[in-house]
Amino acid sequence: SALWAFGGFDDDSRYSRDLWRIDLGSDGREGCRWTRLRTDDYGPPARSDATLHWSGSARALVLFGGAFQTNALNDVWRIAP
Repeated sequence: SALWAFGGFDDDSRYSRDLWRIDLGSDGREGCRWTRLRTDDYGPPARSDATLHWSGSARALVLFGGAFQTNALNDVWRIAP
């Protein structure tokens, strides 16, 4: 199975707009594999604390909200291949 991560902070405490897929080992002992996916110039702006949900029927990630500096975000993005 897979988990997803979007945004957060880099090593210099700058907001990020990276999108990652984390593939979990099937038996829990294999560890996990992180894969950075390209978002190019289109996509959600940098943020932290966003909520992600994979919709199998829509074959897309849905990203909601998060925060940028002291501003709470209330936007929704559909990220699809």
